[in-house]
Amino acid sequence: MRNPLNKRFLRELKGELAKYIVIFVFMTAVIGLISGFLIADGSMYDTYNKSFEKYNIEDGNFELYSKADESVIDKLEKENKVKIYDQRYYELKEAKRNSTIRIYGERKNVNKLCVMSGQLAKQDDEIALDRVFAKNNNYKVGDNITIDKNNIYKVVDANENVIINNDYNYMEYLPGDYFIVARDSKNGVVDINGKSVIELKYDSISRINETNILQAETNKSIELYNLNMKKITTMSNATIKEVKDDKEYILLFSENDFKYLDKDGNILKAQELFKENNLFAKNVNGKWGFVDKNGNLKVQNKYEVVTDFNKYGFAGIKKDGKWGVIDQEGHIVQEPIYELKWNMPEFIGKYYRVNAWYGDARFSDKV
Repeated sequence: MRNPLNKRFLRELKGELAKYIVIFVFMTAVIGLISGFLIADGSMYDTYNKSFEKYNIEDGNFELYSKADESVIDKLEKENKVKIYDQRYYELKEAKRNSTIRIYGERKNVNKLCVMSGQLAKQDDEIALDRVFAKNNNYKVGDNITIDKNNIYKVVDANENVIINNDYNYMEYLPGDYFIVARDSKNGVVDINGKSVIELKYDSISRINETNILQAETNKSIELYNLNMKKITTMSNATIKEVKDDKEYILLFSENDFKYLDKDGNILKAQELFKENNLFAKNVNGKWGFVDKNGNLKVQNKYEVVTDFNKYGFAGIKKDGKWGVIDQEGHIVQEPIYELKWNMPEFIGKYYRVNAWYGDARFSDKV
């Protein structure tokens, strides 16, 4: 006996054929779309992973305020088991579009280039642009970017009228229509009229990252300027560090002095910066001690230099070329016995931090 449901099934299919066709088309489209996403996802993921090896993509990067000598680079590579590549660049202002162009040399060993259109530069007057940068700034293959053949730079307005024509070897735009300029290996700053506002005498001038401070260096000192081109401070044989911990500030320090600044170049007092501390470093007649919040001397000024108290409640004290430790109550935790090679060390109890500026944080009491 035949199953009567067979005839009913055929009748329903015939009577509602349009509905089933729509359902079939919809399901086919959805399956196709999802399959396409899955295939594309796998392909893109595979391409992304292979690109690290194909183009030798960097694992990380860092910036230095001045060029490191070979001994520093060798030490960093050996201690951290890494390979360091020089990736220096220049930043130029393109007048027509008011865009900043960051110029690198051709990278052949790390962060290799992938050409999406056009070709890599083959002549001295050619340049290859990043695809996203070119799109965002409306550049296309064949556009002209005017850079003097002898690497001599001028400033022009939007109509190509020359504003500054002093044949500098390097120029970099600064807010307020100022320009860092270089000639004969010396650096200075000029205004939009070409007038010198910072003398052309420094080995290097650069803007400290994410701040309104200019750092001008010679082989003997660091001078800091704000973006109004007013000198903030000078320190001999100094180092500068951006601190981004629970507080953000600029630390300028040398073997026997240090200063704090905010990102606008205002010099900060320790009492303003470390309000939770009880004692604060103070230089009195060339020797360092500690004062309380009212400025009363609590720890005798007998040290060559000290540090302010860190978040752990300890400060460094230096005497006869050796470092020791003091706590927030003014008690000596460790007499000065450590001959440390770096300035401004950090302590937890009697232990000092090793590799304070790079690498993993380790603490030691080794003399």
